[in-house]
Amino acid sequence: MYKSKIVEIGELVSDFKEENLLVLFGKDAPSELADISILHEPDAEEKDILQVNKTIQIAGNKYQILKVGDEANSNFNDLGHVSIYFSDNNRDILPGAILVYPGNFPEFELNEEILVF
Repeated sequence: MYKSKIVEIGELVSDFKEENLLVLFGKDAPSELADISILHEPDAEEKDILQVNKTIQIAGNKYQILKVGDEANSNFNDLGHVSIYFSDNNRDILPGAILVYPGNFPEFELNEEILVF
């Protein structure tokens, strides 16, 4: 299981809600990326955790992982970075992204958990 805590919410994160896109980054993200990201700090890490049919939970909102880009796990392992597309339809994604279902954008606050199991 992967467990992390939301430590900062970038001021531009809500701008991506309409596109159903959420960007996660580790707490040491460069400032230009921190503005568009949820910054998180792991409590418990597991490598290569982003896998099809696993669940990602963001502040109590559960999503099934439908697709995992070729670079998603290496970016998440090294930088805590992944782009999450929320969709009810099967669609193409970028190499550093995952696609999850259902397509509703999550509600979240500081200090809430991100889990992958």
